[in-house]
Amino acid sequence: MLDAVVDAPAENVRSVLNDFAGYAQLDRRIRSSQVIGGQAGQVLLKTRVHACAGWFCRDVNRVERVTLSDDALVAEVVPERSDFRGGDTRTEWDAVNGGTRIRYQARFTPDFWIPAILGRALVLRSLRESTLELFSNVEERARGL
Repeated sequence: MLDAVVDAPAENVRSVLNDFAGYAQLDRRIRSSQVIGGQAGQVLLKTRVHACAGWFCRDVNRVERVTLSDDALVAEVVPERSDFRGGDTRTEWDAVNGGTRIRYQARFTPDFWIPAILGRALVLRSLRESTLELFSNVEERARGL
């Protein structure tokens, strides 16, 4: 979980997070992202992610059903179209003192082998580092809007 305040207006943060095609510029792990369907208030988002834990790396596909609101994105993995058995993310934001408070939670269950020697701690550290980089880039882009 991440709970942080970024130095950018909430509306700009919302715009950056709703720019699904721009996700590859926010996170170097994301090789591509595209909206492949949707309906009012929801999109079907496909991302190709270069996932690494230590020396073990793999490109994986993730299709998520993303529900949009004024102050949150909630994404659920579509397992039959992904390299994950399940998972979800929740990103919420609200304006605070000229900036934006962001709360982010993620949970994923891969449908591929990860060497046991890497252990949960290494995978979690890698995810934590990439999450911090992602939201640092969200802040930078939102400040420029």
